[in-house]
Amino acid sequence: DLYVVVQVSGHELFVRDGEDLVTVIDVSVAKASLGTTVELPGLDGPVTIDVPAGTQPGSVIEVSGRGMTSLRGRRRGDIRAVVAVHVPTRLDDAERMLMEVLAETLPDGPESQGGIFDRIRSALAGNPGRS
Repeated sequence: DLYVVVQVSGHELFVRDGEDLVTVIDVSVAKASLGTTVELPGLDGPVTIDVPAGTQPGSVIEVSGRGMTSLRGRRRGDIRAVVAVHVPTRLDDAERMLMEVLAETLPDGPESQGGIFDRIRSALAGNPGRS
């Protein structure tokens, strides 16, 4: 008898969820507010993810058909990117002044879109929800 044990190493960028690949993309507050594109390495070439203007922390953006190939067919999974919005911890004088002007014009309360853990759970369950 021959026993073969296969162990798949973890990846530094993606977590596998069935045929889907889940990752976290980092964007600044300004880019999340204005919209941007983020390029990730994919299985068969770079993947461009469009982050729409007004994207909230924890939002999930899905790219169809760029994940793992199914072992039982030709279907490919998706890439689901959870958006992490980074707030600067140190500002120079000019940046601080700009943030103060911005703070005066923006409303204080966040729009209700669920917590970050709800959105991550939703992403892992295959329900992209809000993007």
